Amino acid sequence: MTKYFPTNPEGFYGIGNTAIVLGDYDLGLKNLKIAEGLYEKDGEVKADVKYMFGILYALKEDYRYSLPYLEEFIQNIKKMMDI
Repeated sequence: MTKYFPTNPEGFYGIGNTAIVLGDYDLGLKNLKIAEGLYEKDGEVKADVKYMFGILYALKEDYRYSLPYLEEFIQNIKKMMDI
């Protein structure tokens, strides 16, 4: 998908998503960075992209990078739920 639609962030996000199952966290993070840039061009980065960054960094046991993403995601959820 990324080959035929290089300006569509969904393909890059999909690679990041499947990296959790495949265990290739570095490839997932690389593709999420690309997706993030493409989403920014279109407007706003989706909350699930931030969440995915947090998960992949946590799986790599790089918690100093993981925590800010997960905290931001939690704040977004709280806003949506009016907590």
